[in-house]
Amino acid sequence: MSKLLFVFSTPIFWIAVLFALGIFLKNKKLKRKLLVTGFAVFYFFSNSFVFDEIVRRWEPEMNKVDPGKKYELAIVLGGYSTYAPRAGQINFSNSSDRLNAVLPLYFSHKVKKILLSGGAGNLFDFTKPEAEYAADYLIEIGVKPKDIIVEPNSRNTYQNAVEAKRVLDSLNITEPVLLITSTTHMQRSALCFEKQNILHDKYLVDGITGERKFYFDHLFIPNAGVLLLWNVIFHEWLGLLTYKISGYI
Repeated sequence: MSKLLFVFSTPIFWIAVLFALGIFLKNKKLKRKLLVTGFAVFYFFSNSFVFDEIVRRWEPEMNKVDPGKKYELAIVLGGYSTYAPRAGQINFSNSSDRLNAVLPLYFSHKVKKILLSGGAGNLFDFTKPEAEYAADYLIEIGVKPKDIIVEPNSRNTYQNAVEAKRVLDSLNITEPVLLITSTTHMQRSALCFEKQNILHDKYLVDGITGERKFYFDHLFIPNAGVLLLWNVIFHEWLGLLTYKISGYI
C-alpha cells in the first residue's frame, strides 16, 4: 500500500499535476492561479535551505560504533543498489553507505558475521535479489563466505525485521546485534525491529542534511536534486503512517 500511495504523495507529482492543469484547462483565471501555484510549489520543494531546515528537525544524527564493543552479527538493510544482469555489475545508489559502513567493522574484527537483508524492493522488479548479488560482491573484496548470511526474501522494512528474527532464532543469537541503515530510514527500521523483540544497537549512516549552510546558491537557487531528496523523506513519512495503521510498529 505504501509503495502505491507513494507515487501520488511526492512533490514532483504535485508539481506535474499543477502545471498540466494550468496548461490544459480553458479557464484563464484558474490557469494562471494553477501555474503560479505550480511555480511556488516547485521553488519551495527545490530550495536546499528549506529542505535542510525542515528535515534536520526530523532526521537523527549520524553516529559511530562504540570502539569497545564487538558484535556477533551486523544486519545491513537493503535498498542501496540495483543490478545490471548483462554486465554483471552493481549500480550503487546514494544509500550505499549502508553496505560500505560494515566493511571496516568486519575487517577490524568488531563484527563477526554480516546479515544481508533484502530482496527486490520494487513491485515489479524480477532481477536477482539484492542480498544475493551483494554477497557475491563482498566475497570478491575479501569477506569470507562463511561470514555472510543472505536473506533474499524481504521486500520491505517490516519483512526485513521478520526475516532477521527468523535468522537470529535459528542461530540462537540473543545478544544485541548491530543494525545498519540510513539516518532517514532508521526510525522506521528500529520500530520494526523492536516490534520483533530484536535487541540491537543503531549505526546511522548516509546522513542528508549535515551542517547548516548560508551560501547564496544553497539559500536561493533551485536544486533539482532536492526534489528527489524530498521523495526519500515523504517515502519514510508515508511508510511510518502505513506501518502504524498496519500494526507493523
